[in-house]
Amino acid sequence: VPQLINLKEDIEIQIQMITDFSYAWHLLQRDFTPSMQEHIKRQPQAVIGIRAVFLKLASTLEVPLMRINQAKSEDLVSVSNYYSTELANFLRRVLQIVPETMFSILARIIYLLTNVIKEFPTKVEKERLKDYAQFEERTKVAQLTNSIAVFTKGILMMKTTLVGVIELDPKQLLEDGIRKELVNHLANAYNLGLIFTPEKGKTPVQLLQQKLQGLAKTIEGYRRSFEYIEDYLRVQGLRILLEESQRIINYNVEKECNAFLRNKVQEFQSEHQSQIIPIPNFAPLLGDSSNNFIGRLAHEILRCTDPKQTIFLDLKSTWYEKKVPHQEVLAAPGFFEILREALAPAGMVGLERLYAHMLADDLKRNLERLQRNLTSDRMWVDTLETLTRELEARDFPSPEVSKQPLKYYQTYTHRWLKVWPTLLDWVLSIGQKQLLRREIAGELSFSSKCEAKLLENTADTLNKALLLELSLSKDLCDEKGVVMLTELQETLLYTGNFEPLEQVFLITKNTHNMALFMFLFTVAHLGRLQHSTITDCLLPKSAKDNIDI
Repeated sequence: VPQLINLKEDIEIQIQMITDFSYAWHLLQRDFTPSMQEHIKRQPQAVIGIRAVFLKLASTLEVPLMRINQAKSEDLVSVSNYYSTELANFLRRVLQIVPETMFSILARIIYLLTNVIKEFPTKVEKERLKDYAQFEERTKVAQLTNSIAVFTKGILMMKTTLVGVIELDPKQLLEDGIRKELVNHLANAYNLGLIFTPEKGKTPVQLLQQKLQGLAKTIEGYRRSFEYIEDYLRVQGLRILLEESQRIINYNVEKECNAFLRNKVQEFQSEHQSQIIPIPNFAPLLGDSSNNFIGRLAHEILRCTDPKQTIFLDLKSTWYEKKVPHQEVLAAPGFFEILREALAPAGMVGLERLYAHMLADDLKRNLERLQRNLTSDRMWVDTLETLTRELEARDFPSPEVSKQPLKYYQTYTHRWLKVWPTLLDWVLSIGQKQLLRREIAGELSFSSKCEAKLLENTADTLNKALLLELSLSKDLCDEKGVVMLTELQETLLYTGNFEPLEQVFLITKNTHNMALFMFLFTVAHLGRLQHSTITDCLLPKSAKDNIDI
């Protein structure tokens, strides 16, 4: 003690300078990070000792902050936060080896649980119990799970560490690391699993269903594995899996919808992106107009249900080939169930949202052109005004019109013969997307009634109560009311409690002429249809005709 008391000030300064770690900052990041990670892989308990290294690293803050503090600058807090964040991120990079190693072991657990170990049925015969026991395989899973538990135990044994001005919780560090690694694996699975390269001997629908089934199997493997190991890791595995898969899908839907927005959501503005747990971006495929997997999937479904090649039978919710004998192409109930298993409700809602953006963009572009012609083109205006006067006349319809109504309207429809083909393609495209949105809503509604009955009933009851409240007063139009209605709308989307065909995207001007023009469009194409006894619906008279109803 006397020796310590008699230390001179210059010796204290020299000791402080010698033990200062700031000079080694770049060396640590470049050279020592792999060494520390390799040491942790060999001895997982070494994580506890690394805490001391980072406490010493905190001395790097003293040099840059000393002068700022002496100058009594207001930047002290922001600079402290910056350097502390850099240190915290460095600690996360070093400890990321634990989740990486964990996921390499988890891949073997996923394989065993998905492909080797059989799921126990609700009831099993006593004689077959041994077949389901699979002692060796289950022992292997237990050993692998123990290996994961050993790796994570080191982090969980660490004490809460103050790095600069940021306090790091070891449990939160582990969870963030698991989330980061999971996001990389899931994003890669979605990206690679939804690439649609034509294969010989397989139709586009068969390839689409095969890809979705493969992706569903992969996601189910992650779900079963996280459910199995979450107790050993002391984290809520299924919640993490649900939140991160939902975040990945919503982020990619947001990026895909940017193509239809004037004010695009930038990377730094996205509420789904994170600096600590970033969602990776993949380059678009060569020659593909889509930005990511959700866009590729949306366009592939549109391709498989092309109204020029297929007909939709509403009674069975199924698409059939247009050519006789009308082979089944895609059955909506089975297909959308596979889609839900692969992408979860978040993916279904994301697809519906993307189709809605496509619809809004189509409607805006085409309706603006139509309305411009309905108000400025002299032939359009005069023809519709003449027809309006005749329809509103007291003696309409005359005996001649009653006998041959089609002939009467043909005098008007023939004036737009060059317009009808373009308009028909547009209307077919709108109808196709609306059908897909309706089927998505139907699948979400059915699955929520079966698997989340309480949530579905609660959301439906609250929705009806709020609609009644809005009809009686406008008390819900304040800020809190709008927030509540927005949150409820999101829940209603996930439970399928919405009607796509009743949603309004745009309000048209000159509605009388627009309605009359669309009436003439309908009359012009009815003659190309006939009733089919096979499908019990209207079909084109010629199989080569692109029209579908």
